[in-house]
Amino acid sequence: MSDPRDPMDPRREPGQATPPETAATPTGDVFDASIAGVGTPPMARPASGVPAAPSTRDERTTVRVRRSPKLGRFAIAGGIFGVIVALILTFAFPDDSEFTAGQVFGFLALFCVVVFGTLGAVVALIVERSSRARAREVQADRQITSEDDAAA
Repeated sequence: MSDPRDPMDPRREPGQATPPETAATPTGDVFDASIAGVGTPPMARPASGVPAAPSTRDERTTVRVRRSPKLGRFAIAGGIFGVIVALILTFAFPDDSEFTAGQVFGFLALFCVVVFGTLGAVVALIVERSSRARAREVQADRQITSEDDAAA
């Protein structure tokens, strides 16, 4: 069911103004004040009666650009490598009558995942340190938009 106050309603005449109790939001939705039980929506209500245009200024700065490894991915890769090492070590030695192969694998996996995960994280830190040496400085344009400056 269409609403005649809706600006997109096909029953509206072309060029017909939107009733004052409705306003369009930035997403294109219609805000109906009579249904919501409030006055003008906050986005359409200027603070001092005249909407202030935001001021923008450009600034040129120097920034350092470098590639950096993801620490978590190296740690996970180390943990996966630790599980593989634990699997190889489980079947590399003869069976023990005291523990089953599943228990041996579980103990070894627990130990190897922690050790190799930590080693993977240390490798990531070493790679990250070496990437600092290859960092380069570039000029970047920074655009600052401020509504406070425009109101003053």
